[in-house]
Amino acid sequence: MSDSLIEKVCPHCNHHNEPHVVQCVHCGQRLDDATTLAINQQTSEALARDIESSIKALVEQQLDTNNIALLIGGNNPIIESGRRRLILGRSNLDDTQRADDLIDLTWYFAHALGVSRQHALIDFIDDGYYLQDLGSTNGTRLNGERLRPLKFYPLKSGDNIQIAKLTLHVYFKLD
Repeated sequence: MSDSLIEKVCPHCNHHNEPHVVQCVHCGQRLDDATTLAINQQTSEALARDIESSIKALVEQQLDTNNIALLIGGNNPIIESGRRRLILGRSNLDDTQRADDLIDLTWYFAHALGVSRQHALIDFIDDGYYLQDLGSTNGTRLNGERLRPLKFYPLKSGDNIQIAKLTLHVYFKLD
């Protein structure tokens, strides 16, 4: 495998070639513009960082002060205005007694991903947002670190939250 960032993958033998070659150096197959380009791990990670940075900037530009946004995958962000307490969890589809402060993650395959009904809490305390695992079955992580249940952890805009196997990013602006 070469050190170049992008390579041409031969459709015949699957050999990775330098991007400038016109025929596979392994089997001689002609490579054209339709040949699949392979992006190596380093490039893939750099692209992911660039995309994440662009999304963060875009979401933060759309936010008004004291709003909070949750970005789950490539979906539109869930933006909450005026609510300072958010329970992350899921409801039954026929649940008529749903908590007012529940952010229902059911439609993000929350049940299959192990999210509890009341999994984690984002709460505004004093002058900032904090995250708390509510004693969930499958745990909560903040930027990769597992949280101890019922303990508050400070949040920064752009933090990565993983509740069970569902990952989201949180963005907010404060006064």
